Amino acid sequence: MTEIGPRETDRAGGAAEFVDIRGRGSKTTVVVFTGLAQRVGALPPFEFARTMDSLGVNSVLLRDPNLSWYQSQIPGFGRTFLDKAYRIREYIDQCGGSEVHFLGTSSGGFAALAYATVIPAVSVLTFGAQTSIAPSRRAAFNDHRWPRLIERANNAASGMFLDVAELGPLRVRRDATALFGTTEQVDLVHALHAARFLGPSYVPVAVRGAGAEIGRESLPPAGGAVRGWWYHLRASGEAERQGRPIPVPAALTPADALTAGEGFRARGDTIV
Repeated sequence: MTEIGPRETDRAGGAAEFVDIRGRGSKTTVVVFTGLAQRVGALPPFEFARTMDSLGVNSVLLRDPNLSWYQSQIPGFGRTFLDKAYRIREYIDQCGGSEVHFLGTSSGGFAALAYATVIPAVSVLTFGAQTSIAPSRRAAFNDHRWPRLIERANNAASGMFLDVAELGPLRVRRDATALFGTTEQVDLVHALHAARFLGPSYVPVAVRGAGAEIGRESLPPAGGAVRGWWYHLRASGEAERQGRPIPVPAALTPADALTAGEGFRARGDTIV
């Protein structure tokens, strides 16, 4: 296994356009990847930041202003998808949190899962995530959404990091919970595609409605998987404020989870 440490990438201006880093003195850091709507589910970024304030954990809120599934060059963030992984690792180190969680919606869910194959994390939580933007795979999925954006993302990509299933296994200590809505058949196809290759830590879970539409009233109550993830973050913040050890989370095993596939394709790179 090749271990890749943090490195420098281009440092052009404009950081405020793609990242909001809020260190709160916590050992827990949540890295959030916004989707095509530049939101976290149904929440605007500033509202989600308030939510993180209430938990007392560090947060790194990322957005792709090019709407390219984090594939195209973003000055100050990185030229390629992998360049951005090094920068994300730097942001995590800047916050000082040793316990890292990824969260993403839609295209941000794609990024959260893909980056979790090269950056170790405790857990990943996604809502309505795409798991492949490769044209041939999308055609097989009967997924014809966002044709122009998908074409631009593929043109900008280096040919790698187009299909999460080809990147596994995930580098997660606990699990990756992928929520998808029952109203979107194509989201189910994406979720099951990843389950075949990412290993047993990947747990797809069906929720009523559209998986990407997570609002203030449904986060955290959107099912047992989200409650477990949310309550662990809350417990971590409370433990730190009281000087107690951070509780070790149990693996999520929601009763309505679909069985994840055992097979996966190994990949050697990891960013630590």
